[in-house]
Amino acid sequence: MFLMVESMVFPHLRQYVLIISMVHLIYLCKGRDWYDFEWYVQNNIPLNFKHLQERIHEFTGEWISKEEFDSQLHNKLANTDIAVVKADVLPFLYERSARDLDFWSNEYFLALAERIRWV
Repeated sequence: MFLMVESMVFPHLRQYVLIISMVHLIYLCKGRDWYDFEWYVQNNIPLNFKHLQERIHEFTGEWISKEEFDSQLHNKLANTDIAVVKADVLPFLYERSARDLDFWSNEYFLALAERIRWV
């Protein structure tokens, strides 16, 4: 929760957290990154592709285009076992229960991906 408060106070930190969550979402598949992805998209936080591209390069050693990123993101969102994602994120949720995540599905996250605001 501290990081969320900090991210509201410091916009550059908010962008950094979003970038790291997106890198993890594609390459590591941690439930909390899916939760962050949902939060940032629902709150209309813009995503800086150049910054994301640089962090992906640091993480993988490869440079990818926005089109390649979109393809990888859609592939990950379409094919990940959402039950595993829910199980991973649930321990981090203090005021939510498994029922609060019932609507999470591959289709839900694909719809969120269409709402990413790029800058």
